[in-house]
Amino acid sequence: MVEKTKILKCRICQKVKEGVHLRSYNLKICLDCFLDFFKKRIKETIERFKMFSEKDKIAVAISGGKDSTALAKALKDLGYNITLFHINCQIKENDYSEKSQKVVEEFARKENLPLKILNFKDEIEVDVKLAAKISKKEICGVCGMIKRYLLNREAKDFDVIVTGHTLNDEAGSLLKSLIFWQEGFIKRQFPVLREEESLKKRAKPLTLCFERETKLFCDILKLPYLKERCPLRGGTYVLFKRIIEDLENEMPSSALNFYKGFLKRKRIFGKEKPEKLFSCQKCGYLTVAEICNFCKLKEKIKATIKK
Repeated sequence: MVEKTKILKCRICQKVKEGVHLRSYNLKICLDCFLDFFKKRIKETIERFKMFSEKDKIAVAISGGKDSTALAKALKDLGYNITLFHINCQIKENDYSEKSQKVVEEFARKENLPLKILNFKDEIEVDVKLAAKISKKEICGVCGMIKRYLLNREAKDFDVIVTGHTLNDEAGSLLKSLIFWQEGFIKRQFPVLREEESLKKRAKPLTLCFERETKLFCDILKLPYLKERCPLRGGTYVLFKRIIEDLENEMPSSALNFYKGFLKRKRIFGKEKPEKLFSCQKCGYLTVAEICNFCKLKEKIKATIKK
């Protein structure tokens, strides 16, 4: 949990100035030192889990929100070779996708970073809301599946794809998997997913950082990001993230200890038995079936539109 800014004595530089009390670490720190603290945590996470090096070409998935924006800025400042990838999901409610793309473009210009924009309608002919309705699945699940597919395809010449998943995301996902005993998810959950043939390596450098820290980082540097949440988000994803946030508010450091404890004891859950993967008969994407979920969705959409 991050307290509101106040005048305090920084434990790091020992100066009395504006700062925050990071209750999860019991650390009073000035705003200037916080920037270094935040980037240092990211650097340590990258090195601890051997995510990538400064020589690697890194594709950063950026939504326009605080998490991916903070991650992109931190990676740039740390000297990594990054390219931004933004996917316009065609969410029309509150002009959400249009506003998201605009802040991403503004951020890319400000930081002089290369940016590639992809669009749902160019790929599946409809927006994400209609795609979910046609597939009869949760919007967040369909959105995530399409994004993973497009990023993997478009980042084929990169060494790794990184996303802005924070400790809130990872702890919430883990809690859900444990409550429902989704053993496959528990065994797979880790800050890094190794490359497997055409499936690119994926990494989550913010996995040990709280969302409130990414917001503070963006606000201190006055980085452009979309402050409103996705109007279509919902389901169990939101529920378990809220539980984790409430838990951390009541007992600071509990969420961090929960997730770090899992990483330390992950071996007790055993290793996941690798599923046999096939190349999709239509696009070549590695999948557990003859046709991947993305191509199946495109077929359903095409059939529906024809009616």
